[in-house]
Amino acid sequence: MPINFEDVEAIKILRSRYFRAMDMGDYDTYRSLLTEDLITDLKGANYHFQYNNREDFIEAVSSALNADMACRHLGHHPEITITSPNTAEGVWYLQDWAANVRTREVMEGTAIIRDRYRKVDGQWKIYHYEYRRVVEMVSTLPESVQITAHYLGEHGRKPAERQS
Repeated sequence: MPINFEDVEAIKILRSRYFRAMDMGDYDTYRSLLTEDLITDLKGANYHFQYNNREDFIEAVSSALNADMACRHLGHHPEITITSPNTAEGVWYLQDWAANVRTREVMEGTAIIRDRYRKVDGQWKIYHYEYRRVVEMVSTLPESVQITAHYLGEHGRKPAERQS
């Protein structure tokens, strides 16, 4: 199938919006990027998250990346393959960092993302999202490191233990 560069670029923008929306707790935008029947399979050193619908996945992400967290997610080196006029696949190299500002625990790592995309009403959306970790490191921030700003602190969901 010939490369449709408009579709490839639209999928790159889709993934970029996904990372931004996640890091900023913008779950309306986040939701708009995923199909309702989203399938996820995310495996790290001490977790394996599998969901068969968008809402359960968004609930899990918004609970994990709550107001106590500072995070960044970056996607590099996209390999996009258009498989039909309305479907595509992508491979991305994820680099992420997440710190709990209260406990000072930090997770930093990389993973290989494998996505499948579907065009819905003329817009590309993620309908299958999986990754496997390449590297995952956990450490504690030294006292000399101060997190002086983190967007989720103001805009993220309150952690479950602090909601009462």
